[in-house]
Amino acid sequence: MTLRDACLLALATLTLSGCAHLPVTHKAAGVSPGMVLIPAGPFTMGTDQTDATSDVADYGLPFTLFDDANPAHAVDLPAFYIDRYEMTNAEYLQFLDVTEIPQSAPATWEDNHYPEGMGDYPVTGLNWYQATFACMHFGKRLPTEAEWEKAARGADGRTYPWGNGFEEAKANISRGEHGRLMPVGSFPQGASPYGVEDMIGNAWEWTSSYYRAYPGSAYASDKFTQLLKVIRGNSYGDHGHFPDPEARRAVVGQMSRANYRFYFPPTAATRDSGVRCAMAAEPAP
Repeated sequence: MTLRDACLLALATLTLSGCAHLPVTHKAAGVSPGMVLIPAGPFTMGTDQTDATSDVADYGLPFTLFDDANPAHAVDLPAFYIDRYEMTNAEYLQFLDVTEIPQSAPATWEDNHYPEGMGDYPVTGLNWYQATFACMHFGKRLPTEAEWEKAARGADGRTYPWGNGFEEAKANISRGEHGRLMPVGSFPQGASPYGVEDMIGNAWEWTSSYYRAYPGSAYASDKFTQLLKVIRGNSYGDHGHFPDPEARRAVVGQMSRANYRFYFPPTAATRDSGVRCAMAAEPAP
């Protein structure tokens, strides 16, 4: 890496860590094809279910499945747009071909190119900074955690994008039938009420939000004081070893809820971390 590249990377990191979580507004006239309008209005965010009373309470999991999403609360959002699909390898390559930001290639690529035949697969191996810059390249931004959840569950408070029951066949999750990434749009039957697809499964999706306690929450975690970014949506990846298939299904089912929260350091780039972009429906006043 040259000195110039190092300076660019340092400047980018400082800039994004300080302010890129704030919304970047754009005119609706600039909305790109493939974005879905999420109408203004309230929705229910979070859940009142707790770890202690859940169907997975006896499994001794090292992380919470419910408590950090307490309590259920109303959030009123302005209208916004969100991509119908996760960003693909081919789309990310458009950004990579023109960027001057060093170290922008995903961790899952070789020689600055995605694997052959995977242009329509979700781009993965992205850290939060790479995801943010890629969205900015297309005139968009990362969705907030609240925007992501509304786009996934709608305004009727459903548990999953497709309804209230866990249906494993409607998403590419946790080493299921496919056990690998799939092209975007492979599970239209799992679309959200707004028609947004693959909100659950395929790849975890970065949001712009820091991992913090919800208003009125009694749950305490030292993670809330760290600079961790919320990721949403679960993925095709494995989630550990379980005593039996029913235990695996129960845990994966809860991790696939539209209100389930998880987090990564912004520098983390895993084989199943991807991105979906958003933008405001109206220009800033």
